[in-house]
Amino acid sequence: MSELAYAPAVHDLFERPPMPLHGGIRVRGGSPTRGVAVVWAGDAVGGVWQNVGFRAWGCPHIIALCHGLAERLDGAAVETKAEALEHWLETLSTELDIPAEKAVKILIIKDTLLELFASAGCSQPDGTAGGSG
Repeated sequence: MSELAYAPAVHDLFERPPMPLHGGIRVRGGSPTRGVAVVWAGDAVGGVWQNVGFRAWGCPHIIALCHGLAERLDGAAVETKAEALEHWLETLSTELDIPAEKAVKILIIKDTLLELFASAGCSQPDGTAGGSG
């Protein structure tokens, strides 16, 4: 894959309108010096994620990945577990043909979403309660 060639799924997600940051729960992760910076926002209402949005700084792969994750999370159960997130990341990474050298950037996105889950008081993979929101 050349530097300018991206999978069709990347073009599809990258070109969609931004998902606004309306949600009251907000978390930030990464930094431009690490090649990715992201802000996630959402509301945990009635056990369901609503108003999920993001802002991301990074390459088209990363922005498309964030968009795909936000679409999957919006409407999902607040008790979404790390296993579901891992499945979404694997599926999207394959669909988007994200190169292996971007694995650290993907981990930053994953960690930031896990922080969002914890901020909503979700159980963590070890069974402990998340942080306060």
